[in-house]
Formats: sequence, structure tokens, C-alpha cells
Amino acid sequence: MNPPLVSIITPTFNRARYLPLLHRCVMAQDLQDFEWLIDDDSPSPSSYMQGLTDKRISYAHVTARRAIGTKRNALIERARGRIIAQFDDDDYYSSSYLARMVRIMRESGAAFVKLYGFFLYSKSLRMCGYWDLLQRTGRHMVFSKEPFSVVMLDEGNNASLREVHLGFGFSYVFEKAVWEHARFPDIDWNEDRPFAKQAMERFPLVGVQDEACTCIHVLHESSTSWCFPQYLLPRFLFDRLFPESKEHMEP
Repeated sequence: MNPPLVSIITPTFNRARYLPLLHRCVMAQDLQDFEWLIDDDSPSPSSYMQGLTDKRISYAHVTARRAIGTKRNALIERARGRIIAQFDDDDYYSSSYLARMVRIMRESGAAFVKLYGFFLYSKSLRMCGYWDLLQRTGRHMVFSKEPFSVVMLDEGNNASLREVHLGFGFSYVFEKAVWEHARFPDIDWNEDRPFAKQAMERFPLVGVQDEACTCIHVLHESSTSWCFPQYLLPRFLFDRLFPESKEHMEP
């Protein structure tokens, strides 16, 4: 079988209920020249994933618990595609997402693309937002496990966000050659930012705003993300922008 253009990778742990939703996102992609590799070190394997028969999907259950960075490296090691796309297990990707990111990569001549601005949905807050990662001053909302709050950011209190645009690897799309230069550290949180910083030493990175409404970063009870959107959206507008995403936003 010829190698695919894109290898989609998904490390996962104890997120079996999200995997069927992500499977629908993957299979609905307009760009169909892909393989999907999943590394699951949950205590028990996913019966749903084990029941899939599409030969483009490779689901591996490993009993030994490992860091997310370690799993990302293992997945890319197995990948046959020239391009790697990271699909996180709990986020929503519209059918046009992968094709758009690959097109941006080709048109810009970049080896690495990611979202510098994206849509958010917090299940605990039941709130929708948009975060431009390049805007680091002014009024921001706080989406996290904590109660909703608003913070005014300025150059005196925003130091932790000065490289935030390099993180949030759920939207990383890059040539495998990038990873051969800059591997993920073997850590379980914030493994993406060091990878991006090292990659940028040799490869151009292009960041884009999600003006085409292709992705939602979903926060839930086990999320580790702290997000600071500048904009809130009413739910009816969110449903109109992302008509296929409703199940992703259920409690």
C-alpha cells in the first residue's frame, strides 16, 4: 500500500467515550489521503476502536503508562506520511480542517503550521469563545476548571502568555522532517511548546487564525488547559458555525 500524504496521530488515555466522536471527524475529512494512528495506554482498550475495520486506522493499546510526549514520538516513529497532523482525542475538527491546513502549508512554503487563534467551548461553564493567542493585553475571559472570571492583562502580568502562541499542539500540522530535527520531550504536560521552539530553529512556522471555523478546542472535567478568550459567542451562533459539533459539546 502506498504511503499516505498525511499521518494523523492521537495519543489518548482514559478517553474512550471521546474516541467515537473523533473517529467521525477523521472519516469526514475532505482530504482522504491519510492514515490515523492511535496510541492508547488506558487500563483497558477501547472496544469501539478495536471493532473498526478501515485499514487506514491503526489502533494500538499499550498497558505501560507513558508521558504524552513519549507517545507522540512513538506515533510519529510509526507514521508513513510525509505530513503529520495532530488530532487530540477530545477536540472537534470539521471536514475542511485538514485540507485547509495542508493547503496553507503548501501555499506558504512552510514546514509547520498551526492555529494562532481558535474557537473554544467549556463544558463546565457552558460557554463558547474565541481566543486570539497573539493578543496578550486587555480584557480576557478565563476558561478553566475554576469558576468563570475576567482578567485585565498588561505587560506587567502576562509573562506566562508571551510564548502561548507556540503551544496548544492540537492544531499542529508539520512535515515529518521537522520531528526528525525536534522531537517531543518525554513529559506529560506542555510538551508541545519546547517542540515548536526547537523546530523553529530550522523550519519556518506559519500561524493562522481560524477564520474558516474548522476546529473547536473543547474543555471538560479532565482538561488541563487554561484558556483566555477575548470574545464570547452565543450558543445559537456556535451551532450555526459548527453544525456537526453538537455531540462534542454534550456534558
